[in-house]
Amino acid sequence: MSDMNCHFEPFQPLLTHDVLAQKGIALEVRQPSDALKGIVHSYLQITTTKPTQYIIMPDGMEAFYISPQGVKVSRVLDRAVELDIKVPDQYFGIRFYAGGLNRFFKTKADCFSSEVYDASEVFKEALNLHAPLYQCSDFSLRADFCDNWLINKLTVEKGGNFRLLSPIFMAKVVYPRLAIYRGLLVLVADS
Repeated sequence: MSDMNCHFEPFQPLLTHDVLAQKGIALEVRQPSDALKGIVHSYLQITTTKPTQYIIMPDGMEAFYISPQGVKVSRVLDRAVELDIKVPDQYFGIRFYAGGLNRFFKTKADCFSSEVYDASEVFKEALNLHAPLYQCSDFSLRADFCDNWLINKLTVEKGGNFRLLSPIFMAKVVYPRLAIYRGLLVLVADS
């Protein structure tokens, strides 16, 4: 994680509340837990009231686009891409900082280009995140579910595995005063 991620704020011109209201789309956005900051930018959900063309502008982000029917994925885009939303519904998204997908999945940067792909085309096994995600009844529960799901998939960049440490990261979400000191998990006292 670099400090650049802390200062980079991507902009999607079509995700402003005024533009979305004109298209009959409502937007909800939430930041990830501290364990994922600098890797995951945000979770978002749009609710559509009519079919629409959703244009994704290149903004330096990678993303999952999740519908009740499946998961689509993109690396950093170099041009605008249209998603054809044919059915009014709730659509969930996860926005990753550039390179963020590599922290969760073993993929090569050249395995897909500046397009939006079905996740099953990119990952070894089909990504069925949509099924359990849409069992959650609202945006907040979906964001919580994705946060925990991603923490459990978090891997170290050079092939090492963080899965054994994921309970520590999950505990830090619940107990933010936890810290790792000389390899030990400790509770930091109030000052």
